[in-house]
Parts: sequence; structure tokens; C-alpha cells
Amino acid sequence: MVKLKIGLIGAGKWGQNLLRVFDPISEVKYFSNRNKEKQRELSHKYPHIKPTLDYHEIIKDHELKAVIISSPIDTHYSIAKESLLAGKHVFVEKPLCETGAQAKELFSIAAKKNLVLFVGHTFTYSEVYKKIKQILKPSEIETIYLQWNKFGTFQESIITNLAIHDIAISLGLFELKAKSVEVLFKLGVVSDLDIISFVVNFEGGKKAAVNIDRASNTKTKKILIKKNDKLSLLWEGEKLFSVENEKAELIFESTKEPLKTEAEEFLSWIKNNNLLINAERHLNIIKVMEMLKAKVIS
Repeated sequence: MVKLKIGLIGAGKWGQNLLRVFDPISEVKYFSNRNKEKQRELSHKYPHIKPTLDYHEIIKDHELKAVIISSPIDTHYSIAKESLLAGKHVFVEKPLCETGAQAKELFSIAAKKNLVLFVGHTFTYSEVYKKIKQILKPSEIETIYLQWNKFGTFQESIITNLAIHDIAISLGLFELKAKSVEVLFKLGVVSDLDIISFVVNFEGGKKAAVNIDRASNTKTKKILIKKNDKLSLLWEGEKLFSVENEKAELIFESTKEPLKTEAEEFLSWIKNNNLLINAERHLNIIKVMEMLKAKVIS
């Protein structure tokens, strides 16, 4: 079976995770990393993959059918646009870009060129996320509480790097457009903004309450989905619990890494010429991200 030839742009910490999952299921021809020492380390681990300091070499290679973008967030738009215009299918780490106007332009280019534009919202590829959607209809969900504690990373904005995940999860579970965003608390510890609490309001009084602390000495991510009656679901790691009458019962546990599922789906979309991407969903995610940014600044 012939494997799809791809190139990875941005082999930093997360890019190396993408390299790990894509390498066995595709033919990764290149990876780019601006750090020469890190490039040497990766070349030792992946001697069959060509390293490059210039990502344009990847985009210009006519043999490659797709590029994986895991570069700094403020470069996503320009690199994704250049890749699409060069006729490459694109997998880009979240967020797709920084504005709604940029997102519309990228999806328009992808549609005109019949290319896949895939956004890596990893948590929405978790088997636990899929199980929740099987158990609960969007109309049955009243409130979603999302708590995330970790230490770092501080190089990127907490909104575009972390909050974007919880925005994507909430919009995906409710299947509604957000009405408004309220910032309840914000604090800088290491950077200008490292702790934030905010609420995303939806139609019918539905809410997603998000608390993120990236200056914490504990590492945990918990999501509580409250149904209209007494039943709630608790998503922690790759486990799902049913919570009722102050008792939590394990009802599902996934053994599959969401990142692997995500990578397989991207390649499947290309193979099956699946271009029916829900651009509207991604535009809504970017819109809420912009709303949150505006509230933080004001």
C-alpha cells in the first residue's frame, strides 16, 4: 500500500507528537525546525526523514500531497494559505488562525482548489467525547463546567493555546452558536495572563463555565456535563463517569490516543476525497475566541 507523502512544518514540542503519530501511517519526507540542535536530535531519531531549516522547501516539493502545520500560532494563517495555494492538503494545529476573516479566506481557497483543510482540535477526537455525544443529545445538556490546571506553556496566549480547546468542546457538545462571553477573573503570574475564568452563554440559558490555571503545581483536566435532570457526566482524562446522588461510577474508558485518531481521519479524508468540512463550526470557534480576546482587553 502506497503511503501519502507529507511534510511537517514546525517540529517543536507538539510537532514532535504529530511526527510520532504520522510517521507510521504516512511517508513523512521532511520536518522543519529552526533549532539546529533539536533538528540533530530528531534526525537521529528519524534518520529516514529529511530535516530542513526552511519550511518553503516543503511547500515547494511537488511530490508532497499534504503538509502538517505545528508552527507558532501567529504563523498558522500565512503558512496554511501558502500551502493551500501550492495545492497541498493542510492539517493545521488549533487554532486555524487568529481572525474570522482569515478563516473564511482559508476555507474559500480550500474549496476552490478541492483541498482538505483540517483543524487539529484534539479533544474532539477523544473516544470519551464521542461517547458523551452518543449518551446525551445537545438539547439535554444544561451546563458544562470545564476545569484545567497545568504548568506552562507560557510562550503562547492562554486563549489561543488552551481556552480554544474548551471553546471547541463546548460548541461541539451544545451544537449551538454562542451569544456572548463574560470574563469573571483574570490574572497574570508568569506572563500577562495565566489564570482565567469565563462563561460562554448560549440560547436558552445554556452556559459553559471555563476555569484555566496554567501556573498550577497540579495537572488535571475535568469536564462536568450537567443534564437537565439530576444526572451528570464527568470526563476526566480518557475516562467517563456517571455522577448521580453524589456517587461517581465509571461507565467508559478509552484506550485509543485522540491524536492518532485525528491523524488517521485527516489521511482518510484525503484518500476518500472528503471535502465536506464543517467550515461553519470552525468559524464559530474562531468567533468565540475573538469575543473572549476582546473581553480580556476591555
